Amino acid sequence: MNVRGFAAVRALLVFGLLPACVDTAPLDFVEVAQEGGPDAGIPDALLASCRQCITADGGACQAALDFCDSQPRCRDLAECLLDTGCFSLPTLTDRIECGFPCLEKLGISAGQDPAIEGVLQVNACSFDACRSECLSE
Repeated sequence: MNVRGFAAVRALLVFGLLPACVDTAPLDFVEVAQEGGPDAGIPDALLASCRQCITADGGACQAALDFCDSQPRCRDLAECLLDTGCFSLPTLTDRIECGFPCLEKLGISAGQDPAIEGVLQVNACSFDACRSECLSE
């Protein structure tokens, strides 16, 4: 058998056996619980006090919320983060992970989106001015 014939036989064996080695069956969908909200054990009273501190007219976060309101989709993102309890999580990493479903829901996929800039100011305020209302320590 010449080299071309050998290469053809080898290619036929590789490509003929390849489908038998690769399992392309779809995997079952397993929903992963979000870090925030009721699944994380954040009490409703804490969520309510956090929302009140952040969104109250003339409240501690009024300036941050006003800036957020000037950015497209920022208020919707902030509301989603409040609803899911993301602002009540103790670390920025936890809050970011918690917020992914909200970003996806609103179609925000770029870090430069103005909504992100606005909600970061609200987040900073929740860590500082609303710390006792948002975090259970």
